[in-house]
Amino acid sequence: MLQSAKELENILACVRLTWDIEGDCVEAGVYEGGSAREIRKYMHPDKKLYLYDTFEGFKDDDSEWTKRFKKDYGMEEIENTEIIKGYFPDSAKDGIFSFVHLDMDTYESTRRGLAFAYPRMAKGGIILIHDYLNLELAVKEACEGYDVVTLGTSQGYIIK
Repeated sequence: MLQSAKELENILACVRLTWDIEGDCVEAGVYEGGSAREIRKYMHPDKKLYLYDTFEGFKDDDSEWTKRFKKDYGMEEIENTEIIKGYFPDSAKDGIFSFVHLDMDTYESTRRGLAFAYPRMAKGGIILIHDYLNLELAVKEACEGYDVVTLGTSQGYIIK
């Protein structure tokens, strides 16, 4: 799903707020890479950006697929970024995160993504859930006891 201008503004505001916080950045649910390119521009240049998606529409083997995705969607010039084809969080790399953007559209993938990401968030890190208003129950199950702030869009975020 493409982001509206307001949703992209919210994403970038969250990225900027985590500039000095320890940890790398993650986007799960990349689609064509539009928000990923913007996240990379606004995040600290020394941090790594991990991009996760199943990209089921592509039938090539992973190495050919990655080359084509980077070229077709203008991702080949984005430094310090790793594109990982697979199901998040099954394909996820462990680490410490300062910003995580979850745009996976379904209850189970969102619940599992949150359960993976939240314990790995640095203090002050932000998880932004794109489809929060549609997936509120998944968020409550994965992050019981934590406050979710809504942003006047379908988005919600959690600060650890």
